[in-house]
Amino acid sequence: MSQLRQMAAIVIVTLALGACAGPSGVTMDAGSVQSVLPPACFVRTSVSGPVQAYQPSLDAGDLAILFKRIDGEKQISFVCACRDSFNLTGIDKKEAENSFKRISGVKDWIIGNSTLEDRGNAKLLKFEGEFENFQGFFSGKGAILYQGKCLQGGFAWDLLGREAGLDAYLNTLYDSKTSRPLLAGASPSPTPQADTPASRLATIKDLLDRKIITRQEYDERRRAILKGS
Repeated sequence: MSQLRQMAAIVIVTLALGACAGPSGVTMDAGSVQSVLPPACFVRTSVSGPVQAYQPSLDAGDLAILFKRIDGEKQISFVCACRDSFNLTGIDKKEAENSFKRISGVKDWIIGNSTLEDRGNAKLLKFEGEFENFQGFFSGKGAILYQGKCLQGGFAWDLLGREAGLDAYLNTLYDSKTSRPLLAGASPSPTPQADTPASRLATIKDLLDRKIITRQEYDERRRAILKGS
């Protein structure tokens, strides 16, 4: 069975049985993990290459797909967690922070700064904080979108004093429906442009130039636009 089929099987089993007994890691390509996300999970990351994909158990009935890419003490994580009983549009900041702590697996996060941005039918939690484990003191940052039945986004941490590189990962997160960076909503919105093939091509070229998407992703989207999809 290929790694992609293995991950798909994990997703199907979890949907059928609810939470699994514990995390089961599968080494596979980041793009392959994202290709089997539930349709409601539209946030993506342009990170490529091998990652460890997990199916962590958050609470009974949750579906969560998480991958981590670890480089020494540094860790980046991408997550999508959905549950039929979730209604996340009206979530408050305290609830959002607590949900993040469950996902990250770090119970003793000290969240030093966070905002919950209202995006109409969704809310975006942006946070930074610190925690300690047996390796030392760590600094972390993240951005999690709460909408409907799913929470999705990413977070990263590194040893205290090296947090300058964490923003680079958060800037790889984007909305696959619009090709816009997930954090773009923090800035004033530009004047809306007509949704034409030319405007969509310009958008993905901008994402490529800013290294938010890879050349492969750019080529795939360019072909899709030119085909009229």
